[in-house]
Parts: sequence; structure tokens; C-alpha cells
Amino acid sequence: PARVVVGTDRVPPSPADGAAQWRAALQGALGPLNDRLTGMSLLLLLALSVPGVVVDHVPAPGRAYVGSPSIVILKTGAYVASHDLFGPGSSQNTSAVTRVFRSEDRGATWVRTAEFNDQFWSNLFEHRGRLYLMGCTYEYGQPVIRSSRDGGKTWSEASVLSEETGCHTAPMPVAEWKGRLWR
Repeated sequence: PARVVVGTDRVPPSPADGAAQWRAALQGALGPLNDRLTGMSLLLLLALSVPGVVVDHVPAPGRAYVGSPSIVILKTGAYVASHDLFGPGSSQNTSAVTRVFRSEDRGATWVRTAEFNDQFWSNLFEHRGRLYLMGCTYEYGQPVIRSSRDGGKTWSEASVLSEETGCHTAPMPVAEWKGRLWR
């Protein structure tokens, strides 16, 4: 799909002038536009033309939103990405959901390889030839980890790291220091 990048080096003095600038820039890129195209329609048009590649999309009316993104480039060159679902339409407070995706073509296309319950605020990392996904079972739940021996195509069952609840984290890097992993 064609991408349109529109910009200006100054802040428009008024919303009406800003809409006129967007209209002029889009007309230059796309050709004549309908006279009834409003500023809000222009924003919608721009939103529909997102840059890059969309890995996953969850429609807003369901009130479950994409959050906690994580991505790793494996030693094999494959990309693996994950995200959880949060919001009033999600199960973040009881058995959170995380989705995992894999790309073999440097992110041009993605395939969902897994969807887990009891995985939230998680990050992906590679260690000693295995891929790991570590986070919490749900918002303020228990710490949990699972692994993949085939680059995210299949996964182990979750291992709960502590029976105590109250886990709070984010998809953050894992560091190795003195033979231990720190997160």
C-alpha cells in the first residue's frame, strides 16, 4: 500500500488553517479531494494509512486494547513479537491474554503462533538457544515464565515462579550478570 507522509515546519495558527494545510498536502499527494472532506475525516484518512506493518489489531468496540509490546530478533534472524490485551473488555484481572507472532521476512509479514491465558505484562528474550516469555499471570498476579525451543512456534506450559500474588512489571529487558538473569 502507498504511504503518504505529510508535514509542516510550523504550527498552524488555527484548526481551520491546519485542516487547509492537510487538505493541500493530501491533494498534492492523492489528487482532488471531496469538498466535504473535514479535518476529522482527514485525521481518519491518516489514521487508516499507518506507517510500517500492523502486527495485530483488536477493534476498539470490544474495549480490549493492545498493550505491553515486546519484540526480539533471534540469532536465526527471525523476529518474534508479543503483546497483551488490557482494558475493561479484557480478562487482565483474572486470566490475562498474551498473543505471540513470528516473522521470517524481517517484519514484512507476521503469523500468530500462540495465544496464552495467564500471561500479562510480559517480555520476550533469548537465552542459551531458547526463547522465553516472562511476566505475570494477570494484573498483580503471580510471576510466570514459559519457553520455546523452536523460536516461538511452540511453547512450554507456564511455570509459576512464586505462589505469592502482587506481581507488577512491564515488558522490560533481561540482563545477564554473574551467571544470573535479572529483570
